[in-house]
Amino acid sequence: MDDSTCILEYANPAGVWDEALPIGNGRLGGMLFGGLDVDRIQLNEDSIWSVGSPRDRSNPAALASVPKIRSLLSQGRVADAEDLACLAIGALPEPPGVYQPLGELTVAYYHPPELIVPADYRRTLNLSTATASVSYSLSHVSEGETEKNVRYEREYFASEPDQVLVMRSVSSHAGGLYKTEFQLYRSPIHILEIKSNEDNSSVTMVGSSTNGPGLVYVATLRILASNPPNHPLPKVTAIGRTLVVEGATTIVAIVGAATTIYYPCPASLLPQDWLEGKVVAHLEAISRSIDGNLTVGWNALRGRHITDYQRLYNRMSLVLHPSRNIENISTDVRLKRAQYEEDEVVLTTILFNFGRYLTISSSRPGTQASNLQGIWNPHMDPPWGSRYTININTQMNYWPVEVTNLSECHLPLFDLIERMREPGLVTARKMYGVVPEVEGGSGGFVAHHNTDIWGDTAPADEWIPASFWPLGGAWLVLHLWEHFLFTLDVDFLREKALPVMTDAAKFFFSYLIPYQAGEEQTTYLVTGPSSSPENTYLLSNGESGSLCLGPSMDSQILYELFTVILDAAKVLADAGSVVDRALLEKIDNTRSQLPPPRIGRHGQILEWMEDYDEAEPGHRHVSQLWMLYPGSRVLDHSTDKLLAACNATIERRLAHGGAHTGWSRAWMLLHSARLRDTAACKMHISLALAHSTYPNMFDMHPPFQIDGNFGVCAGIAEMLVQSQRWDIRDGGVWVEIDLLPCVPWKSGTLHGLCVRGGYEVDLSWDDGGIVLVEAKLRAKVGGKCTVMFKGRKAGLALRRGESVDLLQYLSD
Repeated sequence: MDDSTCILEYANPAGVWDEALPIGNGRLGGMLFGGLDVDRIQLNEDSIWSVGSPRDRSNPAALASVPKIRSLLSQGRVADAEDLACLAIGALPEPPGVYQPLGELTVAYYHPPELIVPADYRRTLNLSTATASVSYSLSHVSEGETEKNVRYEREYFASEPDQVLVMRSVSSHAGGLYKTEFQLYRSPIHILEIKSNEDNSSVTMVGSSTNGPGLVYVATLRILASNPPNHPLPKVTAIGRTLVVEGATTIVAIVGAATTIYYPCPASLLPQDWLEGKVVAHLEAISRSIDGNLTVGWNALRGRHITDYQRLYNRMSLVLHPSRNIENISTDVRLKRAQYEEDEVVLTTILFNFGRYLTISSSRPGTQASNLQGIWNPHMDPPWGSRYTININTQMNYWPVEVTNLSECHLPLFDLIERMREPGLVTARKMYGVVPEVEGGSGGFVAHHNTDIWGDTAPADEWIPASFWPLGGAWLVLHLWEHFLFTLDVDFLREKALPVMTDAAKFFFSYLIPYQAGEEQTTYLVTGPSSSPENTYLLSNGESGSLCLGPSMDSQILYELFTVILDAAKVLADAGSVVDRALLEKIDNTRSQLPPPRIGRHGQILEWMEDYDEAEPGHRHVSQLWMLYPGSRVLDHSTDKLLAACNATIERRLAHGGAHTGWSRAWMLLHSARLRDTAACKMHISLALAHSTYPNMFDMHPPFQIDGNFGVCAGIAEMLVQSQRWDIRDGGVWVEIDLLPCVPWKSGTLHGLCVRGGYEVDLSWDDGGIVLVEAKLRAKVGGKCTVMFKGRKAGLALRRGESVDLLQYLSD
């Protein structure tokens, strides 16, 4: 792969956090600044949250108040309904926990005093190996002549196999690392103690979460230093929380960390003692394995890391070819030149590769799900708590995982959903009176717009535009179905996906209420109280409101959920499983009473049951277009009129300044891709690069949110291949695969892109996507599909493992 599309490169150290480079192994994360004299590595561990144990925050007043709120809304008394909702639905006692940093490792380099002239500085992040580096030279100048030149190199990575974050510093001259000080630190109010080991080669920091008992963390820094043969051994000394290394040629620093989330403490032991023993022993074992020969040991550690990472990363590749040769310039400079076609093409490929890199680095099997900032957060009180915002942001984090061939990176999200089920049952009962199935009720769990590491399901706070929206769980569980569509894993569908999806659906048997709408006053079943996430409507009397009955997105999500449950039952019945026919009939009957998408006076898709004006017509959320993306079943048999209304909705949003946040721009990109609007897709990528990308390629909300990175990655994939039209036929999943539906790039090559139905696609194209140079389809499971390219179609039936050359079917 071309280095220009898989390496982020800079000619200066990072001055601020949004210029630092991220590394991670799914659980441990680091942000690398790369300073010459003082290097900083800001550290995270994905289970360090402010709340150390689960809490029931359900407001007991909700049960009696929800019917009153519904009545007030139906009378048009929105302000009264919202006042009561804040009192009765707002959760107690405080918002969910917030995600917090592990701390910071600072490395002070005292270079030999005669070396004063720095040169050739280079800071990189290699997306193909998940390694970062810093290199530079220092020279001594006397009377205009260079007398001495010493080269310094550092390399960093976060190893998943060895569960450590490591860095190596090397000098080209023996003993050239004159004096180096390593300091591990965190905000002092959260540190219980810092201590060194007997041989002064490590320091250990022990601390606790900020709010109450429950979570204890331990972080240990271990130092190994060496010199070439026949040179004095380096000196390593522990002074307080600092490790001082003198006279070394090579220094390897290893950071390990863990919490009682991953290592629950036996009741008979102190958590800090128990955890410290685990972490210290782990680092000592790694140290012993590499200490005999530091070069050989380092290479082995590094090799294990790269082999593990590339096992995932190398499954897929994308190269977009610029029309002209590109200059070798730093990434931040290229960003400033993104208006030039050749630079934009390179940056687009980097954005795609970076999205996959961030996925692998922040979400591995067995870790926590990727939160609002992935795993990289420097703040004790981060923006929006760096939580799981589940009215789009968490979902967007996982939009690219299946299509970009990283399916197992989806699993941490499924673990989070599973943790939400039990709290969601409690919230459903206490707040909304949903009786559990074991007591003869319909059962079902609910979640609102925010959750934390413990799967909190109560409303996050009293912010009316978002907090009282009850569809968070219903949307999240659709990711289980997506995983099935890409893998066709029937056991997963039977044992995990369908039970969870059904639990989410059952809640709405009790929650949906009748509502009359339209000129004919047709009676529908709608949600309420609810909201169209974070948006506000205007009433004819000049008042505004957010709380409502029956926002459009709610009905779209429920239609999709009910439909895929029926589809899942078909698959399982064909596979010989027993299905609950009475439940399926109830789901089908409820689905038939949901309101369909409707068109308003501006030609737009209605966002609410009434054709309200919006307080902010350019709002960042485009919730009424959920059915366009990520949905697929609502528009499966759509009319041109409905698609035109989707386009009108986008145009109206953009005309009023919409897509002004990074993730919102990414969502617009995906909508435009589904509409096959090539020019709009190119515009969204251009504007994302120009206005929504930090120098380190992180998404700019602002501030940083990682969802936009993942959304753009998914959007680029959607421009290349689409597979959202599918059906359950002949005991299997039939899928329509559309190749290069909206490609603005002159030529390119992709390998290993996944589509629904369990297929992988390889493509190479020219002439702006008009000419297919190569096209192959591989069946990982086997089944039937229809492949499309520029109006040409081919129906295929493939066996498991079979690969076909599509050119023979799609050529003129």
